[in-house]
Amino acid sequence: MTAGAATLEQTVTPLQPGRTYFVSVAAFYRDSAAGSADAVEVTMPPPPPFTIASVNPSANAVALSWNETLRPTRYVVFRDNAEVGDAGVNRSYQDNGVKPNSSYNYRIDAVYDAVYTGEKGYKTVPPVIVSATATTTTTKATPPPVVGFADTHTHPFANLAAGGRLLSGEAFGPIEAALAPCDKVHGPLGGLDVIGSAYGERAGHKTGGYPDFAGWPHWNTLNHQQMYSDWIHRAYQGGLRLMVALAVNNSLLCSLFIEKSAPCDDMSAADLQIQAAKSMEAVIDLQSGGPGRGWFRIAYTPEQARQIISNGKLAVVLGIEVDKLFGCGKGECDANTVNTQLDIYYGKGVRHLFPVHLADNAFGGFALTGSTLFKLNSSAANPGGLTGPGVADEDCSASGFAKTCNTQGLTQLGAHLITSMMNKGMIIDIDHMGMHTTDTVLALTKLRHYPVLSGHTGFVGTALDGHSSEREKSDGWLAAIDSAGGMVSVGMSAEAAKTYTPSWRGAVANTCPGTTRTMAQSYLYAVDKMGGPDKAAVGLATDQFLTKFAAPRFGPHCPGEIPATKVAYPVATRAWGTLPASQAGTRTFDYNTEGLAHFGLLPELVQDLKNIGLTNRDLDPLFRSAEGYIRMWERAVASVPVP
Repeated sequence: MTAGAATLEQTVTPLQPGRTYFVSVAAFYRDSAAGSADAVEVTMPPPPPFTIASVNPSANAVALSWNETLRPTRYVVFRDNAEVGDAGVNRSYQDNGVKPNSSYNYRIDAVYDAVYTGEKGYKTVPPVIVSATATTTTTKATPPPVVGFADTHTHPFANLAAGGRLLSGEAFGPIEAALAPCDKVHGPLGGLDVIGSAYGERAGHKTGGYPDFAGWPHWNTLNHQQMYSDWIHRAYQGGLRLMVALAVNNSLLCSLFIEKSAPCDDMSAADLQIQAAKSMEAVIDLQSGGPGRGWFRIAYTPEQARQIISNGKLAVVLGIEVDKLFGCGKGECDANTVNTQLDIYYGKGVRHLFPVHLADNAFGGFALTGSTLFKLNSSAANPGGLTGPGVADEDCSASGFAKTCNTQGLTQLGAHLITSMMNKGMIIDIDHMGMHTTDTVLALTKLRHYPVLSGHTGFVGTALDGHSSEREKSDGWLAAIDSAGGMVSVGMSAEAAKTYTPSWRGAVANTCPGTTRTMAQSYLYAVDKMGGPDKAAVGLATDQFLTKFAAPRFGPHCPGEIPATKVAYPVATRAWGTLPASQAGTRTFDYNTEGLAHFGLLPELVQDLKNIGLTNRDLDPLFRSAEGYIRMWERAVASVPVP
């Protein structure tokens, strides 16, 4: 370069970091060299270090950016020591060649190539490189949401509860045997069905099952099988995609039977029902061509549940709902017992538990509903029996409940159980907990932002005046469930409810008690409180076992309905075509006049909700409920502490 006649100093550029240069000065006079100084050797300082400023992984890409350094020629990106790209002079790069849920090591090389040094051109020397490194893990791929509804409270194997003498009919097997007339269980003409009569079943009843089903099932039966495998399959064909199968029992009712075909204690009854679920899965697999091929699949993880549904099958979650969970009555058991039993039942595949059912136990107090029978049941389940201290209650009207509440709250052992369930990522169902127990459980789970489920509930906001109890969910409890990513499902046992006008639409006429018109009030209320029709996920809960299903809208039960609103056959489904009328043996079921006579008529119930005025948007939360349950479960598992 030329400095000019009067210049006695010159800055030489560009020079690369880490290079050695030889610099000399020559004086010229009238275009002739007058002489030159000896060359001076100059070594430039090394390139300055730099760092990777940010690494943002997603499921299928990693975005990198880095701090500016001293004018390198280019930046080269390496993943696990293999070159994946050249960023040029840009200080960012996105690597799109990664897989979900995988760890990678990145290195960015700032490369300083050789530069022009004069008449000799480029020197053949290796480039100077300075590097920065980072390690990251890509996220799990976000799968597409599953579509379908969840029934989060079923008892398909309740025929094995209460000594095997309460509910007649089996969930699987040859239909002529599984759904045989109920004489064997309920006696000739149903004359020995004392429990069913006491709970509301008519005194004595026709016992005809298969083939004419002259006696049962019907919508208001309390103790006949309504969940035979063919009927579960029909519900699945109509959109059911996730079902919680709960082992259930009542030892007090069991003790009233002289002859029994199953044990009375809660956990033995649960063992039989858990095994029955696995046996049913195996039988359906055999019918479908071999292991894993059946439509009825037990899910042990949320990932399995999602995959089962994505494969077009029904995901079944195993759970337990009994009075003395793990045999722990009030004042019984210790932390070691709970730890051992929790491990045992987790190993058996149970993922969904009720810490409390219809009695105070070692874990907490149950919800009072004003029923004297439930108080007697609680006494019978605990030390001292019916002559024991019983249940203490208190006025709780200040909390919004018309009926008295249980004074018993969550025990220290109950807190241990809740914490242990959270440490395993299990579903905590808070239904049947008394007010004080519920409050404490929600406070404990809030500390870990852990979701809970209210899987078969009603609401204080839709209860008739004077009828609300701590069994229903208050708005405060619903807000707590929603904020932690939990979920609610609407029970269909309510025979009446207040009319509710949701925030986004008008009310549905509430003119036919015990039908879909009643259910619609609770459902719309739940949707409104859990985020609205565009966000909420709200399931349903059939709760077979001493619980009535939805009544028909047509016939003497409910005069005045418009014939044009009847469910038409074949019945339309949301996205799964149409279904012909349900037939078993020689009987054909018509939802319009028979209501939800069995579980397989759930597609008709959903269509009936549309016929009374619910829109597709209104029902979107129902068809998000399978996805909602899985996401709740995923959140629970994600919160498990890493050892």
